[in-house]
Amino acid sequence: MTGSPPDGMHNFFITVLPGLEEVLEGELRLLGVKALRRSRAGVHCQGPARLGVEACLWLRTASRVLVRLAKGPGGTAEALYETARSIPWEEHFSADKRFSVAFEGRTEAVRNSHFGALKVKDALVDRFTARQGRRPSVETLDPDVRIQVHLRGEEALFYLDLAGEALHRRGYRDAQVLAPLGANLAAGMLMLAGWPELARQGAAFCDPMCGSGTLVLEAALLAAGRSPSGLRKRFGFQHWAGMDKSVWQEAMREQQERDKEADESRIAEPLWGFDREKGAVESARLAGQRLGFAQRVRFASGEIESLGERFPTGEQGLLACNPPYGVRLEAGQDLRPLYRQLGRLVEHRGEGWRVAVLSSEEKWLKAMEVRLEGQHALSNGGVACLLGVGVGVGRARAPWQDPKPRSESSGGATAKSVSAGGEMFANRLRKNKKHLERWLRREEISCYRLYDADMPEYNLALDCYGDWAHVQEYQAPWSVDADKAKARFEEACAQLNRVLELPPGHLVTKVRFRQQDGAGYERLGRQGPRLEVKEDGLTFYVNLTDHVDTGLFLDGRLVRRLIRNRASGMRFLNLFGYTGTATVHAAAGGAVSSVTVDRSRTYLEWAQDNLLRNGFNDSRHRLERADCLEWLEGNQESFDLIFVDPPTFSNSSMTEQDFDLQRDHPLLLERCVARLNPGGCLLFSLHRQKFAPNWTDAAWGARMRECTSALLPPDFSRPGYAWRCWRLDG
Repeated sequence: MTGSPPDGMHNFFITVLPGLEEVLEGELRLLGVKALRRSRAGVHCQGPARLGVEACLWLRTASRVLVRLAKGPGGTAEALYETARSIPWEEHFSADKRFSVAFEGRTEAVRNSHFGALKVKDALVDRFTARQGRRPSVETLDPDVRIQVHLRGEEALFYLDLAGEALHRRGYRDAQVLAPLGANLAAGMLMLAGWPELARQGAAFCDPMCGSGTLVLEAALLAAGRSPSGLRKRFGFQHWAGMDKSVWQEAMREQQERDKEADESRIAEPLWGFDREKGAVESARLAGQRLGFAQRVRFASGEIESLGERFPTGEQGLLACNPPYGVRLEAGQDLRPLYRQLGRLVEHRGEGWRVAVLSSEEKWLKAMEVRLEGQHALSNGGVACLLGVGVGVGRARAPWQDPKPRSESSGGATAKSVSAGGEMFANRLRKNKKHLERWLRREEISCYRLYDADMPEYNLALDCYGDWAHVQEYQAPWSVDADKAKARFEEACAQLNRVLELPPGHLVTKVRFRQQDGAGYERLGRQGPRLEVKEDGLTFYVNLTDHVDTGLFLDGRLVRRLIRNRASGMRFLNLFGYTGTATVHAAAGGAVSSVTVDRSRTYLEWAQDNLLRNGFNDSRHRLERADCLEWLEGNQESFDLIFVDPPTFSNSSMTEQDFDLQRDHPLLLERCVARLNPGGCLLFSLHRQKFAPNWTDAAWGARMRECTSALLPPDFSRPGYAWRCWRLDG
């Protein structure tokens, strides 16, 4: 099956999230595919070109649909280049298309994915130039054609991605909304829970912690019999010259006709989603309207404790949920009460109700006290998870607790008199605000830190973003009574609401737990809107809810200003570029070109949005998704201004080697200096309390000068703050 296919047939590899391979295989069998071979994170099969199109249109759990173009030697740089150049690329797409290359695998000679991708790009461009006198352009973020190369030992397999953008992007959600659960994973959860059969029997459905509504919307698509990608307009197969255009046009027409017949009248019972965040509920409601599910799909605000009689009735139903994980925002907390609440919502309804809950640990699933029929190992955003599938046990006692009265203005604190400590905290906020007021007005700064653990009893950091407040409570040591710490934090939230006079709902609270290094960029189990904020006349998007960090490091304000002042006429490199704020400053300062490198697709897309929002939409400002150390090793470009702001620790499926700042910073800086032009400038900043520089033996070490005191803004001037910065002038 995986050898040379018969005439008119193609070899396909359809990728899927780990743990959903069997579900994907079942979907393919429903499409009529018989010859299948399952492997980790994918299924191999053969079929005509139309199979690739139908897979993109109808598969719910698939991530990408890859058609194999060629295979051959690739264990050395020379072999990889020659094999890539021998492929008749001009038969698959034209020179006016934009393309990207994703490379996976390594050998002793092909040392990293970036180097391998460059070799394939060079070979492809050289072939087009030699045969047609013109070449396609490279586009990493939004290409017309996506090429994937898998290096397996000494053999390289070359694929064309027929999906284009990943298939979990259904088209029903606003592009600015970051959902904590991918649509393909949600569909897989529902299939493992038996929802398709339950929906045919007219069962009810509820997600009591729905966030942006992915599970509810995917349940509605399944119940109605609608295709998952009916709202998508762009696919990779539309640019594949190896298939007759009429094939995909006919398949898409049939999809549209079938979707017209599959309206929401096929959904027997209303499907419900509840969430405490009103912004998330509104985003979910808008997505449902885009799908045409305005009547049978319903979203409402509500705490899980207070659902009570609002929870759907019926003899049959499914509660599906993706609650917070212990490894995310709630790390270190006891989540058993939360999971117990989930179990209570269905236990009195008996065995006609099923439960499907995704969690990071088996102990949380057991806390639901439902009869689990199975557990499935899955992965959500790189986090290993378990999907627990079970049934209600039919107990007679009340399934919910009386909700406790909460004060909206105090972020959840019960109304009571202010303690002496609370009044002192409020006075400190007023004092800090008055101290910074003249500086903020003079510098026209709207995003700043107002409070940073000034009082030991109120161990939190408060950042202001216009009329929004972003509060991070530092995790209390285990010696501090948890109830007292919680009460003190709630009182602090009430006081800052009063002092800052925040609009309703404009207070965002988080807890910074002692997590593994590098957890700052972790996505949280929540979803909220993106806001626009100003800095030095530039506009940036921030998101205060979805991640531990917001998209704009406020303590780097003066470094970005320095970059802007130095950038005129320079070639700028931004490593570990995050959301590209430094790149926007460089572009505003007149940089002739820039390259921003980061391993995260999410943050590079965010960086692109920041560039576009400020009017920098030309090809001079390039975004590269790559491991920074590998990129520096495989790239020979030189730069006049380099900014390096690495995390303390990070790991990624893109590379086998984790990055550790203390261990790897000498190698990182060595490679940066090699790319720095004579007379150029290198800026190196970091956030690590116990960082120890280790570059005295390097030839360039004597030129490194610490400039922390000159570049640390007044709102981050407390003693012992972890941010530091060095500068090297070439």
